[in-house]
Amino acid sequence: MEPTNVYGGTPRGGRATRAIVGSIVGGALLVAAVWTASLQGGSLADGLRAMRSAEWWLVAMAIVLPIANLFVVSVAFWLLNNRHGSVRLDEMAGLIASAWLLNYLPLRPGMFGRIAYHKKYNGIGIKASARVLAETVAMAGIAMAMLASIVLGLDWIGVEGGPVWWAVASAPLVGGIAVWRGSSDRTVRAYAGAMAMKYADVALWAFRYWAVFALIGREIGAREAVAVAVVSQVALLIPLAGNGLGLREWAVGLLAAALPGWYAMGEDSGAGIGLTADLVNRAAEVMVAIPLGVLGIVGIARLVRGRSVRVRASEGAGSK
Repeated sequence: MEPTNVYGGTPRGGRATRAIVGSIVGGALLVAAVWTASLQGGSLADGLRAMRSAEWWLVAMAIVLPIANLFVVSVAFWLLNNRHGSVRLDEMAGLIASAWLLNYLPLRPGMFGRIAYHKKYNGIGIKASARVLAETVAMAGIAMAMLASIVLGLDWIGVEGGPVWWAVASAPLVGGIAVWRGSSDRTVRAYAGAMAMKYADVALWAFRYWAVFALIGREIGAREAVAVAVVSQVALLIPLAGNGLGLREWAVGLLAAALPGWYAMGEDSGAGIGLTADLVNRAAEVMVAIPLGVLGIVGIARLVRGRSVRVRASEGAGSK
């Protein structure tokens, strides 16, 4: 889903220049990823051929799972931001979706627009937004460590799939939701719910990578899917280009080159396989981000217009 580093302050001077340079570099890295995947062992061509004969439900997973990421991230930010102001869940989802799309542009305007909107309409100051950012980054790190530890632990004791595997792997999510819904303390509820949503977010990323690798004919297991998800999430935290453009693809690709045995079913194919998988993931993500981002922008614009009408009406009534 959308990287948490997109919610920061306003660029001025050198920061604006760095943001533009970062966008250019990110675009160049993306082009280099496509070029490398197309040349290295025929990975891109092989992947595209495999996709033509892939199961339809794998294609559906690649498209639907980013929508699920959008939902859980929206809930997490909704819970944390409501400790500092008042935000509706549909409003939060609209802001996240619009920022997701807009941050593909240079200077990542979604980053600035969301904070400005919160300050003007939700009573959430810049310091509070920065605190929420720090909390989400910390929770993402905890979620990655938890999921990786659980999957590696299950693998170490020899538990592969089945009800026990799923029960243990989903325990943090179920426990967090239970505390969120059952606690009487507002702060505890907010943190427990947000933590559960961040855990779900990382797990959904792992499912996404499992799906896209299967789409290109290179099936991986739970351990490998989680490793790729963790690496991609770390890449998203690096403030180079919006949504980790280019950098994420290379992070996944280089992991493939470093660990070819489980990535390429024993074949040392370098970075091509990982690059191809994440390029497919990026394509599916953009397919979802465009319509949802446009819907988010339209929805937020309607909310702003509605608030403006109500303000003018109340001012008119007060002047009589």
